[in-house]
Amino acid sequence: MYRFFPDGRYGNVSILTQPRPPYGIFEFRIQSTGIAQIEDDTLTLQPREGTRTLKDPEDPSRNGPSTIPPTAGPQRDRQARAPLSGVRVVTVPPPTQTSMHHDH
Repeated sequence: MYRFFPDGRYGNVSILTQPRPPYGIFEFRIQSTGIAQIEDDTLTLQPREGTRTLKDPEDPSRNGPSTIPPTAGPQRDRQARAPLSGVRVVTVPPPTQTSMHHDH
């Protein structure tokens, strides 16, 4: 899931899970932040920092987070580019203090 902010930053969380019977659920998670730029019909993502986290029920010694090295500036091999044709953009207002503490 990506979240884009008005100042050009973005945040991303990607999670891959896989059942590993009889041990449990394998999980690989990537969290990253960076700068998003739109030029014409192309979205360019420039990651700045991130973390990879592994949870392997078959080999717990591998579990835990590791840092994804930040980029010092735009590097073509670290950018993701995507055409925007057919993309629907939805603007979601940030949560307010009231909505964050509302009990249901």
